[in-house]
Amino acid sequence: MSTRTAAGRHAAPGTAGTSGGWLQRAAGWVAALLIVTGLPAHAQGGRTLQAMDFVALDGDRVQLMLTLSAPSPEPAVFTIDKPARLSLDLPDTTLALPERYRKINVGLVRSIAAAEAKGRTRVVVELAALTAHKVRVEGNKVLLELAGSSGSLAGTGLVESVAAAPAPASTSSSAAPTQGQVGNVDFRRGERGEGRVMITLGEARNAVDVNEEGGKIVIRFRNTALPERLAKRLDVLDFATPVKFIDAARDGANAQITVTPISAGDFEQVAYQSGNVFTLELQPISEEQLEERRKSEPKYVGERISLSFQSIDVRSLLQIIADVAQTNMVVSDSVSGQIAMRLQNVPWDQALDIILRTKGLGQRTTGNVILVAPLDELAAREKAELENEKQKVQLAALRSEIIQVNYAKASELASLIKSKDNSVLSSAAASPSTSAPTPCSCSRPARSWPRSATSCSASTSRSARC
Repeated sequence: MSTRTAAGRHAAPGTAGTSGGWLQRAAGWVAALLIVTGLPAHAQGGRTLQAMDFVALDGDRVQLMLTLSAPSPEPAVFTIDKPARLSLDLPDTTLALPERYRKINVGLVRSIAAAEAKGRTRVVVELAALTAHKVRVEGNKVLLELAGSSGSLAGTGLVESVAAAPAPASTSSSAAPTQGQVGNVDFRRGERGEGRVMITLGEARNAVDVNEEGGKIVIRFRNTALPERLAKRLDVLDFATPVKFIDAARDGANAQITVTPISAGDFEQVAYQSGNVFTLELQPISEEQLEERRKSEPKYVGERISLSFQSIDVRSLLQIIADVAQTNMVVSDSVSGQIAMRLQNVPWDQALDIILRTKGLGQRTTGNVILVAPLDELAAREKAELENEKQKVQLAALRSEIIQVNYAKASELASLIKSKDNSVLSSAAASPSTSAPTPCSCSRPARSWPRSATSCSASTSRSARC
């Protein structure tokens, strides 16, 4: 499942400043982007980014067009809230731009900058506030459409070559269809009151985007046709589930299913696909379950971030999170592998926790430094540290102390100290070489002491040391 749309919720202050401020910020972006390294790849076939252009559309919308020297790879897109930024990564691509920074100041788009590191090119769009966006690849062009202040994108598709939907497939039985097709849209109620929206597809490999927009859940099937008989609204309120309406419509070359939940009540959203049937399930949550979940769930307070990657190296992803969180992070050499994920508007510490759980990793925080390593490696390290502390105690130098004892017999104290159940004496002291009686002292001469006890007489001091 890949992602192409995202909606921001938090506005980042700031508008266009002086030319000096713009240059300083552009230099800062390039320096920061050079720190974030992507996958260790080399540019294949000399693919370069040759141009960055933009077109102002109606409704304060802006379309950015990136032109490459060869067919474009699948870009990875992620956003951050504060400051409002949208980043687009092009793997195996180098820069060949006459200018790496351009002012735009149209709609919510302020500027665009590009940087390159280890064969990966990153394009960063500065925004006045996060807004909905669409990404489309057409040959050697990458088109990024950004919504205006209304936060909505037009349903007519992108401009120029993208605006025109693919020609409909021939109805002839000898011609193969050029795109998938939605076969049916159905609704069922589960035994526990959950509402299931079931969409039957013509093929199981359709790309699906699931987003929450304006309190509604929008499902988009890319390059998928919707028959006219299915383009309608289903009113399922009488089924007593969290689902109220199901609207099916065409969105250019895509099929769009919009699910409107009921206004009251909480629910949990689950999306999955089995074969060629895609299912969106809304499960109701009672007040008791919600309260228990609030108590058990950890509290995340980090800055919110959106991440969308089809495949990214785990180490690179951890570095992106460390840059957003502005924290120090040390990653063990044994951390490796790829991950595909889509997270929208979640705290960075929650995103980090999800990544670590998914890859079997753990974290330990020491001061302002986060150590990330596999769980078994962390356990082995902590065990070694405990063994080291235990050895320090055992090898520590012995010391002598004088303890004052009142009204006790020396024979009883000797038996108590030499008992095997006691760990007062070390192995060297537990086997004394002589059995000479312990001398006792008092404030009176020694001859006034009774020979059978360590206590002083009533006329002498009542404390003795043995």
